[in-house]
Amino acid sequence: MWGNGSDFDNVILANACKLVGMDLPWPFWNNRCFRTLKNEWGRYVPQPEFIGVKHNAKDDAVHEAVWLGRILQVQHAAMTFAERSDVISKAERI
Repeated sequence: MWGNGSDFDNVILANACKLVGMDLPWPFWNNRCFRTLKNEWGRYVPQPEFIGVKHNAKDDAVHEAVWLGRILQVQHAAMTFAERSDVISKAERI
């Protein structure tokens, strides 16, 4: 569960679940902080244009999800590149 930060959004959602007697729909160990991720990767993946009304819960969530998706794509590509480079490096040593 991604929150902007995990100690804010995720806590609000967890408390809402508790109030209505619902179990958390995500495992407690799966809290993730989008704020940290965007601070680390924002220089590589610029913030997309905001569409909608700022501070509207749905519009904010959609914006963050789009940005998160782009960051994760870049991370995946970077890891794939790093893994390929590692394989090539090992092959060269053989």
